[in-house]
Amino acid sequence: MSLVNIGLVDDHPIVLAGLSELVGELQNKRVLATGTCAEEALAMAERGGLRLIVMDLNMKGPVLETIGRIAALPNAPAVLVFSASEKVEDCCAALSRGASGYVIKGSSESELFQAIDIILEGREYISPSLAVRVFRQTQARDKKQDVVLSFREDQIVNQLLNGASNRDIATRLRLSEKTIKYYMTQIMQKLDAKNRLEVALAVQRDRMERQPAKV
Repeated sequence: MSLVNIGLVDDHPIVLAGLSELVGELQNKRVLATGTCAEEALAMAERGGLRLIVMDLNMKGPVLETIGRIAALPNAPAVLVFSASEKVEDCCAALSRGASGYVIKGSSESELFQAIDIILEGREYISPSLAVRVFRQTQARDKKQDVVLSFREDQIVNQLLNGASNRDIATRLRLSEKTIKYYMTQIMQKLDAKNRLEVALAVQRDRMERQPAKV
């Protein structure tokens, strides 16, 4: 099995060294590049060969803009933000720029490893304690007009809620991955969502609100 190449970016030498050691011990994964600022994160992404970049949010350079520029690259590596910030706003900002996950520093090693594996499968991940707050903030938004999804869109959303990637959904529904991406764009527009995670949160919220109250 070929090795999965990962890049690490953090402006704290001790954190960077610790991450390098931890990730280097994972099966079928290796640290191909390291950096200490947003500029170096973009440079390693542009060089290619990486499947994932794990990067801090609070370091030198326009980090959020860099996440967006990385996400726009052809064959872009996924981005996992590994940050000390527990602010919902920071998490949402990173995800809206194209990050696939957000893990709070201080989380267990097993959680970080789980996040890496989930993101490499094409899914998204947020530290559970932060995900609950993101969900609650989403619930607190002003309710918008009811959105009606088509039969096909509903099929795709159900697959998404089960953790399927676009490729998985395409295989299960016997459609091309390009078609799934088209439908996903339409769903995001209908739900006013910026990414797959916001789609999932919006649908879960809507379904919870539609459940009849228990007597």
